[in-house]
Amino acid sequence: MQERNKELIGANGDRQLWRLEILQPNGQWDKVYQGKVFMNVQGVRKQTPDDPAFIGQAEAQAWLLQV
Repeated sequence: MQERNKELIGANGDRQLWRLEILQPNGQWDKVYQGKVFMNVQGVRKQTPDDPAFIGQAEAQAWLLQV
């Protein structure tokens, strides 16, 4: 999957929300929102395997604010 214009748009505790564009098979670039979750393991911050993705910004923001 080809990506471009990846930008961190929000963070809340151990969660980050990124906005990016991905290239579709038809050649069109679509905007998506990707969440990342981190946790501390023996004093080291590691990204979890969770990789939520959202099409709409409202849904993505709601995910970011969940604690």
